[in-house]
Amino acid sequence: MAYLRGRTYVWPSRDYLHVWVADGDDGWNESGWAVGASAGASGVAISWDALDELVLMRFAELVRERRAIAAGERAIAAHRGNGGCVELVAAWDTLRGMIVSLDSTD
Repeated sequence: MAYLRGRTYVWPSRDYLHVWVADGDDGWNESGWAVGASAGASGVAISWDALDELVLMRFAELVRERRAIAAGERAIAAHRGNGGCVELVAAWDTLRGMIVSLDSTD
């Protein structure tokens, strides 16, 4: 099952999230890290619009599978202090409450 199809194609396998871009331009050259990168360097960029859509689809799956709270708590434990995690920590009590209420509607 693919999350996104079109110019940006995103699909999961058992161990990975795969990202493929139709024209091959994944935005790598916009990274400051690309300067002086070795031949073995690799990476991928995905547009914010595509990523936002993907995140919401994956979040819905996690809620349905009753795995969203555990995923949030793992993210907070592993990434506290990182930019996006700061936002997650700030919103966690509200998000957790909303997830719990969604679970109770089944």
